[in-house]
Amino acid sequence: MFTTGLLFNIQANHIQMTYYIFIVLAIYGLVELIRNSKASTIKSYLLSGVFVIAAVLLAILGNIAHLYTMKDYAEETVRGKAILSISPTAQPVTKAGLDWSYASEFSNGYLDLMSMIIPGFVGGSSKEKTSTSSDLAEDFRRKSKKVSAPFFIPLYWGSLPFSSGPTYVGIISFILCCLLYTSKSYFPLFSLVLILTIVVSCKTEKPKPKKPVINNPNDLREWILNETLKDFDRNTFGYDLKFIRQRKTPLLLYDQEFKNMVLVSHEFQGRVLTSSADGLNGYSFGWMNYDLIASGELQDHMNAYGGEDRIWLGPEGGQYSLYFKPKSEFKYENWQVPQAFDTEGFEIISVSSEEVSLFKRLNLTNYANTPMDIVLSRQIKLESPAAFLYKYGVIFDDKVKAVGFSSLNVLRNQGTNEWNQQTGMPSIWILGMFKPSPTATVILPYKPGPENAMGKVVNDDYFGSIPPDRLIIDPNVIYFKADGRQRGKIGTNTYRAKPMAGYFDEERGVLTIVEYTLPETPAFYVNSQWKIQEKPFAGDAVNAYNDGPLENGTQMGPFFEIESSSPAAALKNGETLQHKHATYHFMGDDAALNDIAVKILGVSISEIRNAFK
Repeated sequence: MFTTGLLFNIQANHIQMTYYIFIVLAIYGLVELIRNSKASTIKSYLLSGVFVIAAVLLAILGNIAHLYTMKDYAEETVRGKAILSISPTAQPVTKAGLDWSYASEFSNGYLDLMSMIIPGFVGGSSKEKTSTSSDLAEDFRRKSKKVSAPFFIPLYWGSLPFSSGPTYVGIISFILCCLLYTSKSYFPLFSLVLILTIVVSCKTEKPKPKKPVINNPNDLREWILNETLKDFDRNTFGYDLKFIRQRKTPLLLYDQEFKNMVLVSHEFQGRVLTSSADGLNGYSFGWMNYDLIASGELQDHMNAYGGEDRIWLGPEGGQYSLYFKPKSEFKYENWQVPQAFDTEGFEIISVSSEEVSLFKRLNLTNYANTPMDIVLSRQIKLESPAAFLYKYGVIFDDKVKAVGFSSLNVLRNQGTNEWNQQTGMPSIWILGMFKPSPTATVILPYKPGPENAMGKVVNDDYFGSIPPDRLIIDPNVIYFKADGRQRGKIGTNTYRAKPMAGYFDEERGVLTIVEYTLPETPAFYVNSQWKIQEKPFAGDAVNAYNDGPLENGTQMGPFFEIESSSPAAALKNGETLQHKHATYHFMGDDAALNDIAVKILGVSISEIRNAFK
């Protein structure tokens, strides 16, 4: 009987159950060894052992054909030899076979054990066949969900990833207990084996939160609605998602684990509002103007809604400005952000869990009175922080919480006028607004070299020169205070700029890297200074802005910004220009973040910490 039972068990190819059988046999064999030693019946024990081994061999021989075939193929599967692969976080890893978390994933939860005694204690199967005329099917129809025969629905709600149905062995166990109780020598053994088997079958790790099942946009909207009925702490992603959901229709990007999340709003000019590296309860990285959004009112000059990635067009000032009417003076009362990317929404082209595409048609006139018919498109998508780091020779540390996203922005000349140095050339301008703190520092790496050939290391003339206690120029990087207490702006030109910038917030343990498109050779960049310029196409490629009180005592923020720009768009009708701007946030201790800072920004965390001390 043992041979037959084991033969069918191996044939079923449920390896985990075979493991459990041999664990029980090992315990039973040990107990019998002790008992036979005391009774001086070792020969009888050894003879029984020979029969057991023979039975195991017969069961294996009965399955030798498919076991031998599986042995060959197993080497090429996830159970096989060491491979170089990408983990769920896109971290390059080398490993052999499956890890412990996979092996224990199908272990029972404590509630699942109750189904051994009470069938259906944690529901039915994960794919239960149900009548199309049932009350549940009718409820599906009322919610506009498809119901067709055969109608399968998940009725299991235990801690296993899925289940084909409850494991009910209560009555069998009871009968065996009654039979074995007549042999007092076997009852303690049976009880011990039963208890140990149950303990081994349980999870030893903290159960993971169940991931929502999202099959279509309606599922996502329903999940967002349900989740945002809960209360979240301020500065969490859940708080910001709830705040926006109560006023607008959010577009949510998310990974398979529902850890990396990015909040996009087509109604707020197609901007990325904020992101999280740890789900709804994770820190919300973007700065949002809660008061302005909640008021529903429109401001003069500019509506600073916030957001980690919003699109504007340059230049802001000068003879080709898009923010001043022709012949007007370059004064604040005349400055106005065009409504097309200040208050108007963008159209949605497509949406998926990890990507959203948007577009906007604009008709603008610049300071030189050149009409500009423009089409803007934005593709916002989740990015892998681990793959990004790998590009720079950094192996992702699992202790670090990280999230990444990018916007691919395309500017198209849809009109008949050619854009050139005589008519004016616009540029793509991406701005990210973040939360300031007394310990936040922006880092701009730059290319060293003589000023007569490459220009000034840093341009700080936007709102007046910045004092040395707020701006430090080191041999390879520029440090700029990002505390939201004093207004100032800096930038580096096309000869000096490198295709990355960042900030470190010591208080929150956040290191952020911004990577953007930078041509390999110097290019023309628009100049946004508020005056008629001698060199209107000698502007900056990357900027940082720190908000602070205005002369009248008011303040938009506080916040700070990291900005990148495309070269000036010298385009004829139908031609396009692309600019990509990617943001990666990393949260962890100094040791975990240091390698990232050194390899990408060229300075250590301790150097950043001590820059202004």
